[in-house]
Amino acid sequence: MKNILLFMVAFAMVSCVGAVKKESVALEKVDSLRKDSLAKVQAIEDSLALIAWGDTRFGMTKQEVMASKAFGGDKENVRKTGFDEYEMHFDKRFEFSQQNGLRELMDVRACFEENELNCVRLTSLERDASYLDDMIHDCYVFVEKFSKRYGEPYKLKEDVSILDFDEEPNLMVAEFLVGSKGISIILSQDKDEHEYKYEISITNYTFPRKKHKPTKEEIQSMKEADKLRKEVKENSF
Repeated sequence: MKNILLFMVAFAMVSCVGAVKKESVALEKVDSLRKDSLAKVQAIEDSLALIAWGDTRFGMTKQEVMASKAFGGDKENVRKTGFDEYEMHFDKRFEFSQQNGLRELMDVRACFEENELNCVRLTSLERDASYLDDMIHDCYVFVEKFSKRYGEPYKLKEDVSILDFDEEPNLMVAEFLVGSKGISIILSQDKDEHEYKYEISITNYTFPRKKHKPTKEEIQSMKEADKLRKEVKENSF
C-alpha cells in the first residue's frame, strides 16, 4: 500500500512537471509570435516613415526628386522656387487637386537640407474669411486621406469654425505620427491682413543624415564674426 502511495505521488509530481514544461513551451511560443508580430509592425511603420510624397522618399537628392514621377517626371518640369525648394509641376498639382476635390491648394514643394529631401510642404492660397469654409473642407480631405493610409491621427480638431481663431491664430487641425515621420495640418489666420491659409508639412526628423560642411562663404562669415567679437572684447570697459 505504501509503495502504491509513493508511486501515485511520484506520478503526480512527474505529471505536474510535465504540465509546467508544456505551459512554459507554450508561453515561449506565444512570446516568440508576439515579438515576430511586433517586428513586422515596426518594419511596416519604418517603411511608411520613409515615404515623403508619392514615389519620393526622405533622403533623396534634389536630382532624384526632380526626376521623380511625383514632382514632374524630369528636371525640365520642376521649377526651382527658392533656396533648396522645388515646386511640383503645375499640371500634376492641378490634377491632384481635381482628383481629390481640393478647392484652395496653391502649391506642393519638396524641401532639402544637405541635398537630402527632409520635408514636403503643401500650402493654400491666402484668402479672406469668405473662403474659410473651402479651406476647412480641404483640411478635412487631407485628414481623411492620411487616415486611410496611416490610421487615426494623433491629434484632431473637429468642427473648426472662425471663432476658434479668437484665441489661437495657428490652429492644429490634425497631427499624424508614423515612426520618425510627422504630418501636421495647420490652419492659420493673419490678423493684420484678415486672411487665412493652411499648410500641410510632412517631415522626418532623422533627415538629413549627412553632417553639414560649411561653405567658403560660411567659413568667411564665421571668421568675420570671430574677429568682431574679439575686437569688441578687447575694446570694452
